[in-house]
Amino acid sequence: MGISMSGIGETQKVGVISISVSEDHPLVLLSGSLDWVSMSKLVEADIVKTSRFWMKGRAIQIRTHLGVYLLQKLYDYTDRKTEYQVNDNAAAQVFCGALVVEGWNAPDHTRIENFRNRLFHAKQLACISKGKVGKALDFGRVFQLARINGNFIFAIECSSVRMNDKASFSELIAEHERLFGLGSLETVAADKGYFTKRNRRLLDAKNVPQVGLQKPGKALEEDSPQKTLLYIRRAGIEPLIGHVKQGGQLGKSRMKSDAATLAAGYGSILSFNLRPFIRHKQRKYSKAA
Repeated sequence: MGISMSGIGETQKVGVISISVSEDHPLVLLSGSLDWVSMSKLVEADIVKTSRFWMKGRAIQIRTHLGVYLLQKLYDYTDRKTEYQVNDNAAAQVFCGALVVEGWNAPDHTRIENFRNRLFHAKQLACISKGKVGKALDFGRVFQLARINGNFIFAIECSSVRMNDKASFSELIAEHERLFGLGSLETVAADKGYFTKRNRRLLDAKNVPQVGLQKPGKALEEDSPQKTLLYIRRAGIEPLIGHVKQGGQLGKSRMKSDAATLAAGYGSILSFNLRPFIRHKQRKYSKAA
């Protein structure tokens, strides 16, 4: 092994480094596909309400803060790590708005603190026990999620903290029809927690061609191969829920109020859907099972 001593006595040279970002970069494609005006209207009222506490007269660049929030959700960044990425990564600056991102600092109201300290701010939560190994008790609120073609996830409105599975099934069907139209359902599959005779009659009334509503106490071998295949396909949502919880931060709230926690849950689902959306835009999507 040799040791090179070249340049040891030379002074450091300075200069300008230019970084180019390709047009097919995921963040550039995503930035061009988002409706920034509509997104700003969603948060404008809240920013105006709270700005006197944390901005102290500084100009509020809404697009920058929206972009930073989406970057945090996409890559599970903390505030400090996002600040470094935004300042150093040219693609992130293009995504958030290069002219307004220089010198950006994380505002106080987005600072991430210890979850144990934040727990005392929550009022709308419930003790949830599903009998899972290693998870005797969970504290929080329930989001009802559904998987559609393309591995996208949609959720219904959280009208209660617990969101009972059986009672929420009809709302999931109604939300799908609202989004995609009547008669668009071709297959429906759900686990045993959603089975009731009323829910089964609901699917029959809507003439759904293939139904995989698993009945409690019935083994898979007792059903037809077609239904067994639907049950297996239904299980495909489980890893997606894991990604929403970990990558999208649905599994742990870092917010100070119940309303912010509810909004962050919807934001987690949005951030998860952005990933397959980017793959579709790049034409890198492969058909899911």
